Amino acid sequence: MAQTLLRDRMKMVSHIEEREKSVYALAVWKGQPKLTASQMPARPEDADCYFATGKPGFSRMICKHMTMEMFAHELSDEDPKDVDRRVVDKTGLQGAWEFMVDFTPPGAENSGGLTLFPAMQAQLGLQLESRRLPVPVLVVDSMEKAPSE
Repeated sequence: MAQTLLRDRMKMVSHIEEREKSVYALAVWKGQPKLTASQMPARPEDADCYFATGKPGFSRMICKHMTMEMFAHELSDEDPKDVDRRVVDKTGLQGAWEFMVDFTPPGAENSGGLTLFPAMQAQLGLQLESRRLPVPVLVVDSMEKAPSE
């Protein structure tokens, strides 16, 4: 919607190109993932990751009907203190999954729990690896300074 508005009102001209960027690759860690198979969501909005109240000093992320591609997108949208780069699915896992992960949020490390990255390895059998990979990037070629009516 934003791109359409900018294209209509400010005559934005853009294109998408692949650029190599520092990202986190979501991958299977040491063998088999520890996930429960689920049905594919009937509608995209049926897939969800949400936070629930866990023990004091801990966060609990609960995900239902999530493909790994959707989960990578959810992680990319997380608080930058947890995940500070785009996440790209490189698990090779097909289908939808249900899982939860308990972790210590940044700033509460002295509570004795695992931060997000090691918690994902221990509880889900997944890891986030730092890599440089080509990702699609929106490039703005031109745009007018003043919007049209």
